[in-house]
Amino acid sequence: MKIGSRIIVTNVFLSVLIGVLVIVLILIILLIILIKRSSRHRKEKSLLMIKAKNLVQEARERRMSEAQIREMFRDKNWREKDIDKLMK
Repeated sequence: MKIGSRIIVTNVFLSVLIGVLVIVLILIILLIILIKRSSRHRKEKSLLMIKAKNLVQEARERRMSEAQIREMFRDKNWREKDIDKLMK
């Protein structure tokens, strides 16, 4: 193999290596962004559940029935499984 073709092969190899490294870096950045968003979403949902549990407690103190409380959350488009968690 001639020196000129070795240089070309080396340049191609380096170009491919740099391309792969750039793609890996982009994937890592995207993963970090997704993890942060997921964490923020969980915190927001947790705070919302705390507020909702307080509402359930207040509604029970006002002698609202379980059905009325459930309907209150259904009217706000809450999922049934989340309502079930609140009512425990």
